Amino acid sequence: TAETEAAGLTLVVSRQMYSPTVEAGAIVGQDPSATERVRRGTKIDVIVSRGPQLVRVPNVKGEKRDGAERILRRAGLEVTITQDFHQSVKKGRVIKQQPGPATTIEAGETVKLVVSKGKPPVDVPNVVGRSESDAGDILQALGLGVRITQDHSNKVKRGLVISQSPVEGTTVKAGATVEIVVSKGPRKFPMPDVIGMSKDAALAKLRNLGLDVTATQVPGSSGNRVVGQRPSKGTTMRAGDDATIYIGGN
Repeated sequence: TAETEAAGLTLVVSRQMYSPTVEAGAIVGQDPSATERVRRGTKIDVIVSRGPQLVRVPNVKGEKRDGAERILRRAGLEVTITQDFHQSVKKGRVIKQQPGPATTIEAGETVKLVVSKGKPPVDVPNVVGRSESDAGDILQALGLGVRITQDHSNKVKRGLVISQSPVEGTTVKAGATVEIVVSKGPRKFPMPDVIGMSKDAALAKLRNLGLDVTATQVPGSSGNRVVGQRPSKGTTMRAGDDATIYIGGN
């Protein structure tokens, strides 16, 4: 104002505008421009800086990625996005933002968002040999589902896990299902009647049932037929039990 008045001119503020580079109250532009020759009394229109435009950062935590970007860009802000796993924030939603909500920054500055990739993957633990309840608790604590089937086993005690799928060390998505097979113990069955069968046929039949069979030749006999058995026909047996067949005849 002082300079224009000294030159016999009149300063007129035509408008104000935000400027990230010119401090508030300083002149951003003028018309006529410098060095032009004008008559005394001419009005010099100037644009005055309001300083940088300040924006209150919106809160977009928990918003879907696309929605969060729209909100921030409408507020005059730029956005960068990274992704990370999170136990509780659903996939595709904002976990955190920087600067945080209600922070005042210049328009055009960047807000950094971290967007959830969902729950982190899980390394499947080994639950073979554990009780059904322990195995279930371990898997569920890791966010895994459990499917249980049962089968007989001659080696694994009743109620313990025989096998699992996927196996230990496999990396799966959170919420994936692990199948475990739980032992029902050895299979029970009635002792079959093998009297009159050949030695080889009787041995094959009993061993196929999982029995530990001993064949004893009756003294003084040269035959190859079963003439006796222990336990007797109909006795409740389990795989792994002992049985004896007596071989004799002519």
